[in-house]
Amino acid sequence: MLLLLSSSCQWGLVDIPRMCLSCVSFGEGRSRLLAAGFNTQSHSALSSTTTGGWTDTSTVSAVVRACTTRAPSVLLTETAKTIACSIAASRLDYCNSLLSGAPAFTVDKLQRAQNVLARVVLQAKYRASAKPLVRQLYWLPVRERISYKMALLTYKAHIMSSPDYLTRLLHRHVPTMSLRSSVAPLLLVPRTQTNIGKRAFSVTAPLTWIALPNYVRQSDSLAIFKSRLKTALFTAAFSTLGT
Repeated sequence: MLLLLSSSCQWGLVDIPRMCLSCVSFGEGRSRLLAAGFNTQSHSALSSTTTGGWTDTSTVSAVVRACTTRAPSVLLTETAKTIACSIAASRLDYCNSLLSGAPAFTVDKLQRAQNVLARVVLQAKYRASAKPLVRQLYWLPVRERISYKMALLTYKAHIMSSPDYLTRLLHRHVPTMSLRSSVAPLLLVPRTQTNIGKRAFSVTAPLTWIALPNYVRQSDSLAIFKSRLKTALFTAAFSTLGT
């Protein structure tokens, strides 16, 4: 049976086993989800927060509440992973590029929410180390998810010149000498003296672009760029864990 999951009006598409849920209507589906152990009360919190204006504290708190879910033990790992990604993990990616350059405690709050999700999906103990679990699920940590979104926006604006309003904020760095980096031109980082200014797209985008390995910046297509970018960020995030 297919159930719609995403917000109070339109949830993402998730296949729920009949042994857990057997719903014949949307209203009954919501009540059955609650009975099965899922918190659906806060899934519209983020949309209601962002429509009233973006702030780090209120928006991050809304995301964390939306990520609070409890999976019944009868669910298979793959099913629990699907539900977690549909109900909660997608919230971590919504407009997360706005959190580029945000204070560490803000990102850490979201990371704790992702850690809870990883423990729920893999049915690990409450005090189990979350980082190996996140790697096992092949999820990018929150900080890397933010970098991924910012790098993706930068690639589209810098290489594909889309959207135009972002492209106009970027300025190509012209070196005085011919360098290897000229194959994948770097971007000029404008000077700014305020903390708010440092979080502007015109500043964070060039910094993110410069930090990428050459082979990622030199990708011939968007699909190749996405693949190389995720691999590079994933490898860097979990390099300390070993094999």
